[in-house]
Amino acid sequence: MRLVVLGLFLLPLVSGLQSHHFDHNVDVKHPESGEHVKLRSKGRLSEAIDLDRVQGIKRVICEDQKILIAVEHKGVGREWKKGQVVMGSPKWDCRLNTLPGSPSAQRGVYAKIKEIFFPTETGVVLHTQTVRAFDVIDEADIKFQYTPGNSESHSTETRRRHRRYIANVLSELLGNITWQYSDSTSIPWNSDDSGTGESFGLAIGSNDTEYRFTENVTDNDVMGFVCEDCSGISHMSYEFDLVIKKNAMNEPEIHRYLNKLESNTKMKLKTTFKTSKDLKLAVHKEIDTMHVPPTMLFSVPLAHVRNLPPVMLTVKYTGATHVDLQVDTRDAVSIETDIELGGNYSFAHEYRGTSSLGGDVVPHNWTSSTHRNTVNTDKDMSVNISVYQQILFNTTIGWFARDMEIDFSPPVKYSLKPAIRSKSTIEDVKRCTTKTADLAGNFNVTEARLTVEAFGVSIWNTLISQRVQQNSKL
Repeated sequence: MRLVVLGLFLLPLVSGLQSHHFDHNVDVKHPESGEHVKLRSKGRLSEAIDLDRVQGIKRVICEDQKILIAVEHKGVGREWKKGQVVMGSPKWDCRLNTLPGSPSAQRGVYAKIKEIFFPTETGVVLHTQTVRAFDVIDEADIKFQYTPGNSESHSTETRRRHRRYIANVLSELLGNITWQYSDSTSIPWNSDDSGTGESFGLAIGSNDTEYRFTENVTDNDVMGFVCEDCSGISHMSYEFDLVIKKNAMNEPEIHRYLNKLESNTKMKLKTTFKTSKDLKLAVHKEIDTMHVPPTMLFSVPLAHVRNLPPVMLTVKYTGATHVDLQVDTRDAVSIETDIELGGNYSFAHEYRGTSSLGGDVVPHNWTSSTHRNTVNTDKDMSVNISVYQQILFNTTIGWFARDMEIDFSPPVKYSLKPAIRSKSTIEDVKRCTTKTADLAGNFNVTEARLTVEAFGVSIWNTLISQRVQQNSKL
């Protein structure tokens, strides 16, 4: 997994005299829905030399840590200076990438100027040194917040109209940028716009060696599980902070990074479970028909510099539905459940300076209501049923221009896992049957990496932080 902290500022790869400052202050709230977009971003992107865009270069040769450049006239390169980053594509047939760990066989140029000489009127010699991840950054301070308001209470067409309104305002304020929007910033689980969920089931026959997906449980099945309505929806809010400053050595470094998700979630589980005899088994299945492909929540510009494409923050998600059954029965069992759960949670992971990546999960205001709750058995048994959605969030900061792609993503995997636990035992001379429900949240950020590619060359691939995992009883 790659972390969202670094990549966006490797973008100013066009040498020139235009300003590389950006300063945006956007606060847009829709008057009807209350949908709110807030962006405060300011900073400066340092200039770098893109050999492919410099007019008048005839030939480039790389020797050890030197770049020898033949130019058409003496005016080429005279404004270049010590400390600038120089880049070039494979077209120069040159191999010089000073980033640690980069394959030396790769064609392309990525280095930092240590000294510059002009031995002849048409010759430039660059002595280079190792490039750091932030040598093309001067400073940045970015804060972005999004809250959905009551947008989900409106129809799909009304939501589209609201979103177009916000997109148009952002475009005007940020200089003709198209804000890509989706119809909703809510994540449905096995449900359509009306909130109706599809049913599914699992069964195994007396002679079966594998479970089958079916809603038609027959008398020949020794176990049948049907989810008549397992569905839900999460209304998402999002917050992102990034601060990059120069240290005492005049080198840019991260001072703060925050990626925060907040959700208001509602879930419904209406299930039936039956066995026809004693049975002991464990089932862990993903329901393929309920897989959600990568879906965009929104994409918004964070920084726009004249003559350069905007830096974009894009949030996407992928969804999967899982069924876990833990069964240990001594005779036939019948269990029916109809429960609704609702509440809020926030998950934040952040990085501060030299500290490692940290994270925290905060649940609040969770409630449940039961509409159907039966357990029928004459013998001891233990049955645990869990049907849940697992979401993988990808937050990407990207700058796409020419052949360069900066993709700095911190995938966040989370699941809200309700468990219905039924148990029946003999206590003294009476049978005691209990049924409980609990909800657990699992939040996981695997190792965080920054990767950058340009001109087909792997410029940067470095580990930022090890994994973070949080489990919480909601």
